[in-house]
Amino acid sequence: MRKLLSTVFLLTVFGLAAFADAFDFGEIDQYAKSPVPQTIAQDLPSLVAHLSSPASNDYEKVRAFYVWIAENIAYDTQYYFDPSSKDACVSVDCILHQQVSVCAGFARLFEKMCTAAGITAYTIEGYSKGMGYFEGNKFTKGDHAWNVVKVNGKWHLVDVTWGAGTVTSNGGFKAQFNEDYFLANPEELVRTHLPLDPIFQLLDSPVPVKVFEKGDQAIIQHIKAKPSRLDFKSALIKHGHTPKIERDFRSALRAYKFNPDNIYDYAFSCLTYADALSAPLRVKNMKELSYVKVIEKANSSYKTAVECFSQIDGHIAKHNLVYCTGQIEQMTYLLDQFRAIASAN
Repeated sequence: MRKLLSTVFLLTVFGLAAFADAFDFGEIDQYAKSPVPQTIAQDLPSLVAHLSSPASNDYEKVRAFYVWIAENIAYDTQYYFDPSSKDACVSVDCILHQQVSVCAGFARLFEKMCTAAGITAYTIEGYSKGMGYFEGNKFTKGDHAWNVVKVNGKWHLVDVTWGAGTVTSNGGFKAQFNEDYFLANPEELVRTHLPLDPIFQLLDSPVPVKVFEKGDQAIIQHIKAKPSRLDFKSALIKHGHTPKIERDFRSALRAYKFNPDNIYDYAFSCLTYADALSAPLRVKNMKELSYVKVIEKANSSYKTAVECFSQIDGHIAKHNLVYCTGQIEQMTYLLDQFRAIASAN
């Protein structure tokens, strides 16, 4: 389950929004906090147009989106503490109507708002040091989601979930707007937020997982030492030019290489990729031999997922293990058909 920053930990984080401090968002904040008619608030294009109308630049638009979400969407503590009690409200339509979500929904809504306004943004999944974190914890599974956004040619980090408030010790949600997580300083945010894919750290020398686990001093020393170099700007450009199915999987490959202990997220990424590749094969009468390579890629990805799920405990992993095994049988059958056609010709 995604985690939200605890009230106590919030008080220990400073200097995150150094870039945002250079702007005066007073007027746009006041506008974004003002009541919005329900018919507008429940329709994404209308809401984006409404919030963007007084903005004089893209920074003000992004700020308006951040403020509106933080002020109007509550964290779903019922789902947080008991995921089996209900479905997560993470689709844009559900969030705008229910005005509640978890971090994946907060991040998705922010991304969709930016996209609708013509601003490039991506949802990041990663590791966080929020509620439930203790010094020395090991990170083998992503537990949070936030965003990276490109404004005026510069990449920035945003976490509107942690900007909206905190989960309290008695299981409630305390709405408490916090602008520290708007255009946050990458060198500061990396102390509590580590993306699965290192290119989203926005650092020339990405902080390794093992350093992240050691704590602030180790992270500070790593950043000062700059032991490695990563051209994240070029990597993000390439990321944006790659079709979504492929870019998501390539990101997953980088994430697994970055932290081989995280078999869980890699397993689901392989499954998602294989399903995306094979989906057209289930609804079309495939007779083109060019589809052989697609089937082979899907089959290979299902096999990798099986290898990963076989190492994970729990009924969800076992269910997906059975599913992937069945898909491998189907892909193998399709390959045999295509090979028979090729032999006949």
